[in-house]
Amino acid sequence: MKIRNFRCVLCKKEYKPSEIQYTCPKCGSLGVLEVNYDYKSFQQKEQEIPLSLPIRNIEDSMWEFAAFLPIDDSKNIPPLKVGGTPLYRNKTLSRELQIKDLYIKD
Repeated sequence: MKIRNFRCVLCKKEYKPSEIQYTCPKCGSLGVLEVNYDYKSFQQKEQEIPLSLPIRNIEDSMWEFAAFLPIDDSKNIPPLKVGGTPLYRNKTLSRELQIKDLYIKD
C-alpha cells in the first residue's frame, strides 16, 4: 500500500515517505510519526505484491495481508514465513516473575 506521508502525533508536521525517520526532529522522542496511507490508490488498483511473494504458503502468515503493508517492492521481502506462530504458557517463569498469566511467543 502506498504511503502518503508521515505525520507527527504532537505538532502534526508532515514528512515525505522518502524521509526515513521514526520520530519528529522538532518534538524529539515523544513525537512519534504516524503513517498516512493513500487508501484511494489502493482501492483503484489491485496490489501485485501478494502474487509475487517469495514464499510458498502465504496462509497463516502475515504475508496474507501484504497488500495492506507499506511495501513498495516485493524484492525486499525475505523468503520466510512470518506469523502464525503459537503462544506458549510458561508456568515456571510466571511464578518466578510473579505474573499470573505469562505467555511466550515463539
